[in-house]
Amino acid sequence: MIFYIRQYGIHPSEIKSEVQEMDKDILQIEKIAKAKKVVAIGEIGLDYHWDKDNKEMQKYAFLEQIKLANKLELPIVIHSRDAIMDTIQILKGDIKPNKKGILHCCQLNKDLVKAGLEAGLYISFAGAITFKSSKNAGEIVRYDTR
Repeated sequence: MIFYIRQYGIHPSEIKSEVQEMDKDILQIEKIAKAKKVVAIGEIGLDYHWDKDNKEMQKYAFLEQIKLANKLELPIVIHSRDAIMDTIQILKGDIKPNKKGILHCCQLNKDLVKAGLEAGLYISFAGAITFKSSKNAGEIVRYDTR
């Protein structure tokens, strides 16, 4: 049996430069999410690795998509790359995801993992745990918040 996961969202690398354009895109995602068999809003979040000039717009889009997911009662799939502190700040802020979701692209940072778990998210340890530079991978994977 094959399962197809349908998620719709604006990836941080696709963020527009104007609020009005972002709002239009988010409205379009809302229409799609209502009409299709959508299981999550994603992949949303922050990525400062390639583009550091639009951080405020990335944060705006991330928060607006969390609001949309809450409105539609859908979980979120978060992408966070080179944006650990801002992602933590958003996860601990006033606008929290109502449904469980996934911290999908998760850098191996104990504080980020803790914030994700406290927000009710599952943590995905993807290819990053295999990188030679991931010296703390074992510690993070075994991390227990209890």
